[in-house]
Amino acid sequence: MKKTLLLLYVLFSCLVSKAADGIRVDGVAFANGATMYVGCATDITMTMSAWVSPSLSIYAYDLTDYPSGWTAVDCGDNCFSFTTNFSSSGLIKFRYTNLSGSITGTVSLYMTRIDPTLIVTGPDVVCGSTATFGFSGTYYTGPPSYSSSNPSVMSINSSTGVATVTGNGSVTIQATVSTLCGSTPIFKTVQVGTYTPAQFGVSGPSQTCPYPDESEVYVSINPVTAPTSISGYNWTYSSNWPFGYSPSRYDYKLVPPSAGFGSAWVKLSIQNACGWSLPYQWDIFESSGCAGFFSVAPNPSTGNIISIFFSETVVSKGAPEKVEIFSEESGLLTWSLSSIEKRLIQGKKLEIDVSMLKRGAYIIHVTDSKFVGNKTKKTKIVLL
Repeated sequence: MKKTLLLLYVLFSCLVSKAADGIRVDGVAFANGATMYVGCATDITMTMSAWVSPSLSIYAYDLTDYPSGWTAVDCGDNCFSFTTNFSSSGLIKFRYTNLSGSITGTVSLYMTRIDPTLIVTGPDVVCGSTATFGFSGTYYTGPPSYSSSNPSVMSINSSTGVATVTGNGSVTIQATVSTLCGSTPIFKTVQVGTYTPAQFGVSGPSQTCPYPDESEVYVSINPVTAPTSISGYNWTYSSNWPFGYSPSRYDYKLVPPSAGFGSAWVKLSIQNACGWSLPYQWDIFESSGCAGFFSVAPNPSTGNIISIFFSETVVSKGAPEKVEIFSEESGLLTWSLSSIEKRLIQGKKLEIDVSMLKRGAYIIHVTDSKFVGNKTKKTKIVLL
């Protein structure tokens, strides 16, 4: 029988008397970083204080964080009285300083109004035509109401929790119940059928120099956007690649074709309990004028990291001397790295964090006295 709750403290991390530090709530010690469940009902008042090892010689404690809408009243040395506001969750954090006045550290306790034991039950992977989902937990009233984030893949009966499969992909099942915090949604992500290529994909350079200017091309699988229960990986490549092999299940290395290959592809299928996915195809095109050059991927880029892939001609003689990024619009230098150590270039690849750059067009300059002809090579990249 489900119960209603006016006030309940439930500790989900260890309530440990031997821990080095933590927070006391009405005299009960909670280890640093623990979670405390306070049921939603009326406003309540509780007294808290930080506690740390006596060997730290603490001079003062300061309250730095508490949930929005709560009120805090200083009740003396290392003591605060809190009054809740019915529904808000959040972090309680104390900062402590030593006798010299320098900050020594913090202790925290997460306060939650939603019972973490409320879960949607059922399979993580659905291979058949139907599946049944249920609900588990305490401190809620009434039956749950179910819904699907993607009915075109799997629909669900709102009352019974019986789901019907109509496609394949990732689906989030939502069960909504009534708690003392009001209407409360609880979620479960499910993989329906085989993976779709859009759920994983492959990353790598979009261009490469032909062999022997480039001796190896490296591609890898992207993170899978679903509960990961992958049991197999199948890499294939177009016939104009001379050779390829998989150093691990997650990546693939290939020897580039000779000059004039135009384009080539790599495909990946992954397997779960339901079978093999359709393949994801990654196309790689031949760069022009490759001797001593480099390529950039992804380009265009929507993320915060870009990779410069250097040819074997460059890396075999040591790292380039300087990499610079100029704004195409203003011509101003926006990023640079000089005196590059070879250890920074992993597998002929240099990763650059471009999160600080505005979206737009940029020109990458790579300067090296070992280049034939012009010592600075340039390429354009677009950040979307």
